Amino acid sequence: MRSSAGSTGLNEHGAPKYAPRSVNKAQFSIPFTTALAIMKSAVLPDTLTNATLSDPGILALSRKVILNVTASKNEQAKREGYVPADIDIHTVDGSVFSGCERYVKGHPAHPMTMAEVVEKFHRCAALSALPLPGEVLQAFCADVANLEALEDVRAMPRYLSAPLVTAGSKVTRQSSP
Repeated sequence: MRSSAGSTGLNEHGAPKYAPRSVNKAQFSIPFTTALAIMKSAVLPDTLTNATLSDPGILALSRKVILNVTASKNEQAKREGYVPADIDIHTVDGSVFSGCERYVKGHPAHPMTMAEVVEKFHRCAALSALPLPGEVLQAFCADVANLEALEDVRAMPRYLSAPLVTAGSKVTRQSSP
């Protein structure tokens, strides 16, 4: 794979970040996040974990990413605050797939659908140390989708702050706020 990007895809020594040692560093590694997206179909908190940092398949694929830093991409990053990466994927049969997603999903120029927002919210909420019950999350998402029609939005924070219940050393949330 070849990717044209700005210098943000490089480590402090000017080399691509093929095997980042922390989730935070991995978030800013074009080779690693490209490989992760191909292998897991998404780069989200439930796919970008400490376990994926040492996944042999992801690491092997990330080492196949050739990062081409260009002055024009660096200039674009200065103007716009971020830079989209162009990518060419060369397959073993000689096929080449090229593309560039100018705006990340969720950018005002490339908004997420409500279904995508809800899916991402549920994926992230499932990682909480104190997860909320599914029916609470569904009710919250339904109100968010219908926000303009709500008579009073003051009840919404209560969805996300269900009372905690202690049983011995275990702390859980009550099933409904």
